[in-house]
Order: sequence, then structure tokens, then C-alpha cells
Amino acid sequence: TQIASSAVINSDYFTNQEIGYVNPNLLYEFTYDNSHKLKEIILSADNEQQVVSYNYDIAGEVRISSAEGQEYETTVRGILNSNGTVKTIKWQGGYSDGQTTSNLAYNAEGYLSDYDDNNYPYYEGCNAYRYQWNGGNLAAVTHKNCTTQVYVDYLGLEYSDKLNDKTNLDLNVLCFDICSKFIDGEPRMYEYPSMFFALSGNTGKRSKNYLLKVNGNLQTPEYPNPDPLKPYTEATAPAIGSVLATYYDRVFDGNAVWQFDGQDFPTKFSRTVKVTKTQVILDSYERENATPHDDYQREEWIQRYGEGPWFFIINRQYHENNTVKNDIYTWAISYNK
Repeated sequence: TQIASSAVINSDYFTNQEIGYVNPNLLYEFTYDNSHKLKEIILSADNEQQVVSYNYDIAGEVRISSAEGQEYETTVRGILNSNGTVKTIKWQGGYSDGQTTSNLAYNAEGYLSDYDDNNYPYYEGCNAYRYQWNGGNLAAVTHKNCTTQVYVDYLGLEYSDKLNDKTNLDLNVLCFDICSKFIDGEPRMYEYPSMFFALSGNTGKRSKNYLLKVNGNLQTPEYPNPDPLKPYTEATAPAIGSVLATYYDRVFDGNAVWQFDGQDFPTKFSRTVKVTKTQVILDSYERENATPHDDYQREEWIQRYGEGPWFFIINRQYHENNTVKNDIYTWAISYNK
């Protein structure tokens, strides 16, 4: 079983020097043990591999491990209920060794209802997630952090008429959560272990139908302030009409497209990302003389901004230009039936 991703990139998002290199052409391969349980996810890109391993040797546990580019391996332990669903997630190794425990609960129908993250080291806090279901499909996810502020994470979920009952892996989780969340880089198992337990079928029943749409933006880098207060010289002053800053907003647009074979197995999955590029264009500004406070600051300005005289730019006027392009991501799915 494997999934090969590719992309038609029409925007210039990935060529921006502040974003860094991203390869949208990834290969996910899945191996299984003698009991047909998921054993490995092998992610290949640029002749390099990342492996996420599943281990079922300890009774009442599923362990997922990945080096994840860290100095040593991270293992996430899923402590199971009697029916094989994960009730507790514990971290072992990596940055969060022994610091994090997450608890899961399920409703009477066997669907995930609660996911509580306690003392998560990356965010120095806690998050309580609540899952709402309707007609056998996930309808909404809300979460509350330590400040009791409530967020709605998943909005506008829409489903196809096709039943999600053909494949051993939940392709809704794989395509919408793992593949889509990490279209800009490698999956980070240690940050999102619940996705990987859901993929192996250990977090309760899956949604009945194939998912078509989840509203939400993708993460984009933060860019510098287009109007910084700093000294300029004649050589460094911005020209009228120059671009002060460039921002990108990316959002999944429209419904995903599933293609199926004659036996209703999905063979291809595509999503469109609408990329809105905003450029801040300088129209005019005024100058105000700038003088260092002392010799130390003078030397610092010379090193950072060049020889004076210096001036500040004030009353800067600018406008924004927006352009929209669509990037299309496709995952081709093949099976060992």
C-alpha cells in the first residue's frame, strides 16, 4: 500500500526566500505485520526516509516511535481499553519525556468524544478537545485551553455519499489530517500522536462517509513589520513604489475530489489551496533627523545601518496589492488487495 503525493504549484509561495525549501512530492508507504496490523509508515523524499513504527508486543498497549530528526527517538505509548481503543497517551523520550499525558474518552456509540492534553511542553499549557458527531460522521471539534477560552477547530465539514468502509486505514485521517496538515513538510508524530493512533484504528469508530471539506487556513511564516522604526541613510532609504513586505494567506478552497475504482476503493485524492499574496507598496513618506544617543549607539548604527547622516521615516503611506493563485495537491493511492 502506498500514497504518492504531487502538486501543481501556480503561486510563488514556495520561492519566497523566507519560507525555505519544501518538497511537495512525497511517497508514503505502509507495511503490516502478520496480523495485518499497521507496522510502519515510510515517508520518502529527496532520497531520504523517515519511518514511523508501530509496536504491539506489550499487552494493552500500542507504541508508536519515530526519530523525527531529533537527537534521540521519541516513543508515544497508547494505553488501551479492553475494546482496543486508546484511553491514555504517554510520551517517552524526545523533548517531552515524561512531561505529557493525554486522556481520551468515547461516547456510547464508540466514537471519540473527549481528548484532554495535559501540560503539553510545547505550548506550556493544556487543551481540552470535544468531538461532536452527527449521523455517524464527525460534525465539529471544539477546544478549550487553560484560560477557558473556547475555539472551534473544525468548521463546515461536508461528506460525500460514498461509504468509508473499504480500506483498512482511515483515509479521512490520512488525507485530511496527516497528508494535508503536512503538505509543507514531514509529519511530526510527536506533536500529533492522536492522528497516528486514529490512522491505525485505535481511537474509536471512523466517520461513515468520505470527507469532502474542512474549513481552515494553513500555517504561514510570520513576516517582518512593513513599517519598522529604524535609522536610514541615503543609501538605504526605500524607493517610492518599492515593496515593503509580502504576506501570504493560504486556505483550502472548495471540496476535495475523490476518485474511485470499480470496487469503490479510492484511487486519487485532490485538494486545492487558494494562495492570496499581499504586497505592501510604498507611496510616500517624510523624513525626521535621527541622532545617536552616545558613542556606543553611533558605532552600533554604523555597523548595522552604514555611515550617517541618519534619519527616521515617518508618516509612511502605502497601499496593498493582492493576487490570487491556486495550488493543487494530489495523492495517488494504490493497494495490495
